Amino acid sequence: MKITKPARGLIGHRGAPKEFLENSLASFTAAIQQGLTWIECDLFLTQDGHWVCTHDSNLQRTHGISYEVANYPLSALQNKLQQIKAPQLTTLPELLELAKAYEVTVNIEVKHTQDAPKLLDALHAADYAKVVVSSFHLSFICSLRQLDPDIVIGMLVENFNQKALATVIAQKFNYLICNIEHIQAQDIATCKEHHIPVLLYTCNTAQHAKYWLDCGVFGLFTDCPGLC
Repeated sequence: MKITKPARGLIGHRGAPKEFLENSLASFTAAIQQGLTWIECDLFLTQDGHWVCTHDSNLQRTHGISYEVANYPLSALQNKLQQIKAPQLTTLPELLELAKAYEVTVNIEVKHTQDAPKLLDALHAADYAKVVVSSFHLSFICSLRQLDPDIVIGMLVENFNQKALATVIAQKFNYLICNIEHIQAQDIATCKEHHIPVLLYTCNTAQHAKYWLDCGVFGLFTDCPGLC
């Protein structure tokens, strides 16, 4: 699978969640239609092994049903959502088909971290190069790197620190992804010295977006695709 480098700028955090339900096809489509070339989703595995886009393991907050995604097959989840007239869960193949159609990059944050080979199988089956896989779970992304030296990986951290930067360099990850509240401009400069692009979450004001992009941040996750 040929790897391509994403464009610098804003990243639709779960799509356009201030306009549509987060991680829904409508939300992702809205972000793309507002000009973003990069969108972000969260992934969990269903009981029968389907990757679906949801930030929470339980659908209560987003869909109003107290269903643990891992405890049900995809068909049962989708049928229940249809019954209550709630948006369907977006599957990974559906998201990647949308991304292909518009040629946008997809940042996948993996929440279910027990099956790296299954994720790689799904990505290879889609045969779409504009994908970045990220996670807070170091063991998971290290496993991905061992299984596929070419996959683009972002290491998620809450706070910037030198140990995190050293890990990104040592493991040959492609991005360091940090909370915007816990990093400083000088840290961005340090990362640039080591040729490590930085992505920050979450930026929802034009003023802050300009500041961080001027500092050299490669990408900003935002809930507001029309920010700039």
